[in-house]
Amino acid sequence: MKKTLLTTLAALICTLTATAQEIPAQKEADLTLPTEARMLQVAGQLVKYGYSENQALPLIQAADIYESVGAGKLRKKAIGEGGIDSPEKTASRVSFDPERLLADAGMMAGNDAALHALIKRVRLNANRGAVQSYSATTEIIRAGATDTYEIEFRGGELAIVVVTGDGDTDLDVFIYDSEGNLVDSDTDNTDDCVCEWLPSATDTYRIVIKNYGEVYNNYMIAVN
Repeated sequence: MKKTLLTTLAALICTLTATAQEIPAQKEADLTLPTEARMLQVAGQLVKYGYSENQALPLIQAADIYESVGAGKLRKKAIGEGGIDSPEKTASRVSFDPERLLADAGMMAGNDAALHALIKRVRLNANRGAVQSYSATTEIIRAGATDTYEIEFRGGELAIVVVTGDGDTDLDVFIYDSEGNLVDSDTDNTDDCVCEWLPSATDTYRIVIKNYGEVYNNYMIAVN
């Protein structure tokens, strides 16, 4: 993993300390997550904070993390069920795409030369030395709807699913094996979700994401 991951962590601590911004508490089990999965969670929180406060630095840090983790494209499409149409959200413009994050950060940075230098550095370092250990995609889930993915995970290897929403609704995640058994879930009242389990054998799992809000949610899902 690139050195930028460590520098991003240091910058993150300084930034959050200075702003007294608290990162939501994670599940106790998250403490055993690999570093990459924890960093994806941090990046998602930085994205939401940066957009909500119109601050460039958190977006730059999030883009740096996404490039450091080196997530490839998740080719699976969500199967959406139910839900209702909701009005377009003019206030929400959250993106999880690194290039879009840097472009938006550039607009927020104004004439700040230091921030523009950071943006340039992240662009120059993009994907250098990154190992694509995760696959990710973004989707829009309708109000009250359910999105389902069917993904194969290998037996004997830790399986991880990280979901980060745009902050406007509560998202819950449920993982089922091919027999319909619930193997893990994240059902807190946020749209930051992580599930991890150890498959006993290679199997196709259903990842079910439920939106309990009254508006749609633009979310990112990453799997290892």
